Amino acid sequence: KLNNVNLYSPPKNLCTDNGAMIAWAGIERLFENPNICEYEIEANPRWQLNELNQ
Repeated sequence: KLNNVNLYSPPKNLCTDNGAMIAWAGIERLFENPNICEYEIEANPRWQLNELNQ
């Protein structure tokens, strides 16, 4: 506590990868509102760029 300000941050192990931070924010939003997404979403981290528009 410094100057009457509390600092809140995610666990240190989640601060090294920006992708993990974005995923954490998404999980927080999902828990806040489970119906946030109306669409079926398929994620594949190994998609080739030429497969994205098919």
